[in-house]
Amino acid sequence: MSQTKKIYFLSAIVLIIGCYALNLSYSLFVQTEEKNVVDSSVAGISYTLKQNTFAIDANSTKIINLEITNTSDTNINFGILANSDKSNYKVYAVKDNQIYGTLEPKENKTIFLAVQNNNEECITIKFNVYYNYTTVNFDKETYFTKANIDIDNPYDYEFPIAIKDKIINLATNNIDSLRTTLINENIENNDRLLKTIELDDKVSYYFSGDVLDNYMTYNNSCYRIVSIDYDGNIKMTMESDAPCSKDMTVSPFIKKDETVIDSAFGETSDFSKSLIKNYLDEWFNNSGINKDEVVLNNWCLDSKIDNKECNNKYESYVGLLTYDDINNSIYTNNEDKITYLNTNDIWWTLTQLDNQIYTNDLSLNDINKTYKIRPTILIKGDILVKGDGTKTNPYIIDDSLSNKTTCDVIIEE
Repeated sequence: MSQTKKIYFLSAIVLIIGCYALNLSYSLFVQTEEKNVVDSSVAGISYTLKQNTFAIDANSTKIINLEITNTSDTNINFGILANSDKSNYKVYAVKDNQIYGTLEPKENKTIFLAVQNNNEECITIKFNVYYNYTTVNFDKETYFTKANIDIDNPYDYEFPIAIKDKIINLATNNIDSLRTTLINENIENNDRLLKTIELDDKVSYYFSGDVLDNYMTYNNSCYRIVSIDYDGNIKMTMESDAPCSKDMTVSPFIKKDETVIDSAFGETSDFSKSLIKNYLDEWFNNSGINKDEVVLNNWCLDSKIDNKECNNKYESYVGLLTYDDINNSIYTNNEDKITYLNTNDIWWTLTQLDNQIYTNDLSLNDINKTYKIRPTILIKGDILVKGDGTKTNPYIIDDSLSNKTTCDVIIEE
């Protein structure tokens, strides 16, 4: 072999060895610039950790969900590691959630952790993966030493689910009438039901009777959930302008300068031209309600229709209850008519007949009479909530899994 060929041959060997060493040194955790993703690849075994860096607000606890995928063709033993450039924080494993274990080939797993930031400023926390490819048994002792995660005291966290599923899951599977389960067994509970209404093979659900578990705190106010419509959206009406609580004052009506408004419907029974519509629009525009969470609804303006198809509709984010809403909320026990919507006040509905308007006592009234206005909205049924719907533990929207933060730290998505 000539001297020149030897030099080329040795150079090639050095280059190959250098590339292998460089690849091995970066094989554990490589942060891409375009995506906040950790990739690892060693000897044909690889994984991807989707988004490993998070900002945590000062003096707050946030639930982090990590998605890890085994992109290789063999099992991976793994464990999650936590690290931050700040101190005075804690990372907890979430109860009933495995933060280490084995991933089968191509398996994807979501892991939940609770990060408690006890600092007076935001922190950035990074998660990586401890793995053991070469041994059958996972080296737990080494992992626990490195993890920086409290595994012995798991964080007790109620995982949120879609509100429409939460409501139905809290009832028994009686196809005729779903009876709520959160009722004291010592109390007669036949007057507390979740009715089903069928229309063209579609089903809606209505709370009926003396209901105890249809409370929701939303936008810092208390609402009573009335129904789940055919599309899975949640209709709810104001109960108080304060959050739900055991001792709250029932105050479900629109106010002006802290005084409850009594208003006539107007010069016509046409809701779109009524004074009531103007009050509702003003209330909604000043409410601060997030339009991404509520439904731009087609409110039914027909005369009493007994749960049949509606023809006359009005599109808006806010409206009133209808005759059917109130009638479906009533449970009749002998001669007693029981409904959770009673307030000892008279208020308008959307339902009209012969230029008169029904009120909540299901009587027709002249449009020039003055009654109260109870705003009603629909929120999207796939919104994640926690709680059991009782006054003391109402449904609330859960944003602990959201990446929203007030931190100035920029986290790449």
